[in-house]
Amino acid sequence: MTDEAASTEVHALLEVPGAERAAALERWLAAQPDAARAARILARTLATMDAELSDFLDAERLRFPLDAAAEQGADTAIKAELWAHASASSLITGEGADIPYGYARRAARTNPASEMAWAAVIESLNSDNTDFLGDDLETWIHLARQGTVPVEMVKRVFAGACTIAKQQRWSDADLAVLERLKPLVAEIQ
Repeated sequence: MTDEAASTEVHALLEVPGAERAAALERWLAAQPDAARAARILARTLATMDAELSDFLDAERLRFPLDAAAEQGADTAIKAELWAHASASSLITGEGADIPYGYARRAARTNPASEMAWAAVIESLNSDNTDFLGDDLETWIHLARQGTVPVEMVKRVFAGACTIAKQQRWSDADLAVLERLKPLVAEIQ
């Protein structure tokens, strides 16, 4: 099957009711002889959807096959795109803030150059502040000091969280966490 024919099959999943789309995508992925190629085709097909993308992602449990496809991706760009889509799907279907953030964080860590991944991180933070964000940022600060994660990543997540916290009027406790982390973020180079 050509890439174009496989892409047409993925696009046709828009016609599958949202409640059944995750299972249909799982079946499509399982039927593909090359999992990495399937991940690439899925990511590229989703990238061509404009207004349809939200409709496609508005399907319960779609994050699971998107996550599985990301795991099979052959390069970091494909993985990051699919995890960003898993994050968006989780947000659209109203799943808890830790789920969209977890996928978005994974996308950004996998491909820090991906603006799509960064948009997913910010969107996931915009949906709901999370109790674990402070701990996560502290861990990232430590890893950035060790050179394990890019400093830019920590700074972007922190700046996004600060902006959103002010817009949404996060609780005093959440704002205090961000205030406590501010000098730690400023000192990493």
